[in-house]
Amino acid sequence: MPVVATEPRINAKQNLLYSHNACTPGWKHRLGLRSVNRPVFEGAWNCSPTCLLPRITSAIKREAGDGCGVSRQYQHRLPLGLLLLQQGTITQEELQIVLQAQRTAGHGRFGDWLRIILHMDESTIARSLARQWSCPIFGITDLQPARMALLAPAQLLHASEAVPLRISLEGRIHLAFRESLDASLAIAIERMAGIRLDKGLAMAHDFEEARERIEEADAIPVTEHRVDNTPALEDILVRSIMHSQPVASRFVRVHSTFWLRMWLEEATLNNGIAGPPHSPIDIQDVLIHFDPPAQ
Repeated sequence: MPVVATEPRINAKQNLLYSHNACTPGWKHRLGLRSVNRPVFEGAWNCSPTCLLPRITSAIKREAGDGCGVSRQYQHRLPLGLLLLQQGTITQEELQIVLQAQRTAGHGRFGDWLRIILHMDESTIARSLARQWSCPIFGITDLQPARMALLAPAQLLHASEAVPLRISLEGRIHLAFRESLDASLAIAIERMAGIRLDKGLAMAHDFEEARERIEEADAIPVTEHRVDNTPALEDILVRSIMHSQPVASRFVRVHSTFWLRMWLEEATLNNGIAGPPHSPIDIQDVLIHFDPPAQ
C-alpha cells in the first residue's frame, strides 16, 4: 500500500509556522503592520522572496526524491495478453495477431486492439484488467461532476487516463482509471486533497461519459509552464506565490510535473483543505512540466 506523506494541517485561525528566523510576530510590528498572514507556503508564512526560496528549494528536493510515487504493488504485473491466455479467453495465435496489429500500427491500447481484432466485449476486457490490477470496477451512477471537476487539473488526469467519480459514504474518493493504475497521480491527489482514494477501473464507455460530464463543469484555473532546470522551476514557484499571496498552498509532483495549488482567501480553506474544494473561486493551480536536457 503506498505511503501517503502528510503535510502540516493548514488552518488560517491557527498560528502559522515561520519559514525564516527573521519572520516572527515582532518582525511584523517593526514593519508597522497589524497583521501579516500571507503568502503561506505549506503552512509557513513568508515575508519575502528571499524568505520563501529556501522552503521552495526544500520542497523540490523532497518531491524529486519520492521515486515518482511508484509503489511495489503496481510493478511487475502480468501483461493483459498473458493473463487472457492463462484464463483461456484467447489462444496463443490470437494473442500474436493482436500484438502484431498493435506493433504495426504503432499506437493504441492493447484492450482497444482486442476489441478491433477479436471483437472482444468491453465487460470481458474490464474484468480481466480488474483481475490484473487487483482492483474493483467502478460504475458512474452516482457521479458527482461539479465537485470532481475541482479535485485535480484535467491535464494531470488526462495524462494518467484517470477520472474521479465521487466521494463515497466512507468519505473516500473513487478514482477510476481506464486501463492501468497510476500510483504517482493517486498519491499526489491524496496529499493535495488530504483525503484517501479508492482506486479502480471503469469500463471504456463509462470512463468516456464520466470524463465528458466532468469537463463540462467549472474547473479551477490552471497556469502551465515548462522548464528544463531547477533554478527556473524555483523562480516560477517563488513568483507565483509572491504574486498570488495565498493564505494556504500545497505542492506535489506527478511524474515529471510539479503541481502547486494556492487558496487565495480564507473562505476557500474548506475545513483544513480536506477533500475537493466546493468552488473554483479564489483557488489557482500551477503546473510546471520539468524536462531537463538530455545528457
